[in-house]
Amino acid sequence: MNFASSWRHAVPWLLGLIAATLLIGWAGQQAARREADTRADSIHRAIELHALALRGATARTNYLPFTAARQPDVLAALAQPGDPVRIAAANRYLEEVNDRAGTDALYLMDAQGRTLGASNWNNAQSFVGQDYADRPYFIDARAGRSGLFYAIGKTTGIPGLFISAPVRVAGAVVGVMVVKVSLRDIQQAWRDGRDPIMLADERGVFFLGSVEPWLYNAIRPLAPEGLEWIRVHKQYGVDRTFPPVPWATGRANGSTGYLVTTRLAGESRQFLAIDESLPELGWTLTVMTDYAPVTGARTTTWMLGTLGAGVLLLGGLYLRLHLRRLAEQGQARAELERRVLARTSELQEAHRFRKAMEDALLVGMRARDLDGRIIYVNPALCDMTGYAADELVGRLPPYPYWLADRVEENSRLLQQELQGRSP
Repeated sequence: MNFASSWRHAVPWLLGLIAATLLIGWAGQQAARREADTRADSIHRAIELHALALRGATARTNYLPFTAARQPDVLAALAQPGDPVRIAAANRYLEEVNDRAGTDALYLMDAQGRTLGASNWNNAQSFVGQDYADRPYFIDARAGRSGLFYAIGKTTGIPGLFISAPVRVAGAVVGVMVVKVSLRDIQQAWRDGRDPIMLADERGVFFLGSVEPWLYNAIRPLAPEGLEWIRVHKQYGVDRTFPPVPWATGRANGSTGYLVTTRLAGESRQFLAIDESLPELGWTLTVMTDYAPVTGARTTTWMLGTLGAGVLLLGGLYLRLHLRRLAEQGQARAELERRVLARTSELQEAHRFRKAMEDALLVGMRARDLDGRIIYVNPALCDMTGYAADELVGRLPPYPYWLADRVEENSRLLQQELQGRSP
């Protein structure tokens, strides 16, 4: 019987505990989702800026090969590749245009892929005489299309973006004009930021980004034909294996993005990542942000929810005990009132006796509260000070019976007494 009664009382509490746990868990997930959505919005805004910078880097210079391909000195050099005067004029033109545009290099190739003239014609790493027939940007332009190709330079070993255009005479492609553009300013700006930003080619190889160890790692395993294409065209130099990027992906809170778990600088990190395709360039931009605030929002909500549930539980227990106590007090009230009545007369008599004793004392007595206010004096103190009880009770310091030249010292001593530091 007692067990059944106890179980009936425990069931509501158990159900309440289960409901509170589910509610706290749901609230934590909602807080994490809201924080993830907020950070995803910030990533989308950052993607817009980074994509604009990448598109701007190509848009600012993609006119150069088309314009230079129509210049008379360029056409003359293609028409008479054995004439040093024509080649020198083309070199000077290419050098001047390249300097004005601030690009890395501007160079002219014949229909076989051999470089006839270049802006760096007088440098130790001049492109003049080099054969770039195997480069995709040459193949595209030779076929009459514009070319766009990011790679490590075969001659300089310096990466850059190669933009090409066909040189036409009477509708026929007789050569190829190429401009090489550096993206190092963009990469440096990314490295100065706090969170990872990476750029992958159409095969999923990171070729530009803020995290150096991730460069030339692959987001996904490369197909054999894709790996062979990269090696044949020497896009990223030679002897690269393109290992998988050292991270694990998972589902993140929120409707967009995914969770990246990795190690950076020897520290375990988690990031919310969002990919953005740049189809006109053939690239994929990946922007990340620290995921710790998302988990922090969930944990904080769980802690606050647990604390609130604990407070409610304690409040419920207290209320239950209080009601039980009221019931017990109700039963005891009658007995208590009876005892009070019996004791009242005894106390009154005791009070009269104590007051008679205090009034008969020759020693002055005084009582004060914690603010220093006088709340009681006996007749002996009144006789000593010369003040009546109604003149002293309720007074705050300085008291009227203090000597004028001792007020400051008495105030100091009184404060020590009230603070429990009486000497």
